[in-house]
Amino acid sequence: AVPDDIDGEVRGDPPSIGADEYSAAPLQPLAGTYTIGGDPGDDFANPTEAVDAMSANGVGGAVVFQIDPGTYTGQLEIPAISGTSATNTFTFESASGVASDVILTFAATTAADNYVLRLRNAAHLRLRNLTVAATGTTYSRAIHGQNGLQDLLIEGCRLTSSATSTNSFSAGIYLEPTLSESVRIHDSYFSGGAYALYYSNGSGAVSGTEFTDNVVEDSYLGVYLDDLTDVLVTGNRITNPARANAQIALYLNNCDAPAASPSLVANNFLTATSGNRVLFAANSDNLRLYHNSLNQRGAGPALYLGSNPDVEVKNNILRATTGYAADVTNNAGLDMNYNDLYTTGTYLARYSGAPLTDLAAWQSASGQGANSLSFAPQYLS
Repeated sequence: AVPDDIDGEVRGDPPSIGADEYSAAPLQPLAGTYTIGGDPGDDFANPTEAVDAMSANGVGGAVVFQIDPGTYTGQLEIPAISGTSATNTFTFESASGVASDVILTFAATTAADNYVLRLRNAAHLRLRNLTVAATGTTYSRAIHGQNGLQDLLIEGCRLTSSATSTNSFSAGIYLEPTLSESVRIHDSYFSGGAYALYYSNGSGAVSGTEFTDNVVEDSYLGVYLDDLTDVLVTGNRITNPARANAQIALYLNNCDAPAASPSLVANNFLTATSGNRVLFAANSDNLRLYHNSLNQRGAGPALYLGSNPDVEVKNNILRATTGYAADVTNNAGLDMNYNDLYTTGTYLARYSGAPLTDLAAWQSASGQGANSLSFAPQYLS
């Protein structure tokens, strides 16, 4: 036995491990509802204090942090929290229920500090009715996710970024995890950014991705989804009222899905204002595109489909200005019918690289669209 520690202090019974004898207070895991703000009765002064408390003590049940109205300037990093689970979730939300009442903001100046809110190995997290505003000029990611992400829900939030940026340093939500699952974004508003949402999983396709009932305005590259599976993209409005160079509204690549649970893109209104595509889908098995309205206000195609086995495209409006309503190549098992294909350009569509002048030519070359039509939709925007 060694009776004294490195400082000459008498060791306890039982002794501490290591060179220094210490006495640690028992942990007090968080559970229940806590308040954040500047009022004397609040439990924490700011979100960082709340995260520090969870990091030190863990959680012993579901935790809700209600944030008082105000602007909270600075950065917040949320790591893995001990004790969290599908039932022991933790939530940051506006106490008033109004997203514009609680503003988390920061102006990044370098790539290393390019975030307002960073999620690093975060799991079982809920962000509800918050505004996250990235105000940097070059570096303006509002939410950045990396390493692992699991069971993430963002709903009712406002994510704002640079109104002019065209590079990947700018995004409402930028997720680049090595491993992730079950990321859901609902009922939120995005403004600006090179991307509204960029989500690319680094180690193969993962399930549970949902992007539903959101509004995206003036994003350069819109919503980018890569290396995911059975994605759900429904009820979104992606428009560009003030951005003349918007490239893509929705980009899907390597988003394979099993035949029993195909990916669904439905009931979306999507616009672009450039020579690129409104909706780009490639290398994504078992994809279903139903009841979407595409409006290409620039020179590019409305819809591009490339190498998507077993894709169904039905009941969509595909409107182009001078480009193709649809540009389709190498989609084995394609089922494309009951759509409206329209352009004011010379060619209505392109199939396997061949430009086609009208609906009859499209039907003949593709073998698709027996019940489709070509009629000018009366879009107002």
